[in-house]
Amino acid sequence: MLRVVCLLIFAVTSLAAEIHPRFYFDWQRQAEEFLRFRVEAVEPKKLPQDEYVATRVRGRILRVYRSKSRIAKGAEVEIRYTIFQPRENVAGPRPLPYLKPGSEHVFYGKVSERTKEGLWILEPTAGGRSFDTVTREEATL
Repeated sequence: MLRVVCLLIFAVTSLAAEIHPRFYFDWQRQAEEFLRFRVEAVEPKKLPQDEYVATRVRGRILRVYRSKSRIAKGAEVEIRYTIFQPRENVAGPRPLPYLKPGSEHVFYGKVSERTKEGLWILEPTAGGRSFDTVTREEATL
């Protein structure tokens, strides 16, 4: 009986669990682009209640830490991603955040294309931690 109760408690608490920071840390290390940028515009302007929200973030590069594509400081970028707003008690990776104009973030991802006008189109590759850095301490907890 005690085993059943323990198993039920473990199952219920693991439903709300996020994946371990080590996975985000590895994704960030493997990202082709590691940049700092300022958000200039976001579409949609408000986050609707839908479960999946296609999002476009326009920004300008403030600093380049690592860039396989050779993106330069001052370049204009557009980051495209889908925000998944899970219902409560859904286990899995952290959802990608909704960014606000005027805010500054790091970015871990890759270039998906470059337009004729010179706009870099980027996509995140470190899941819900694509816009903040996982510390070595978090990764080794």
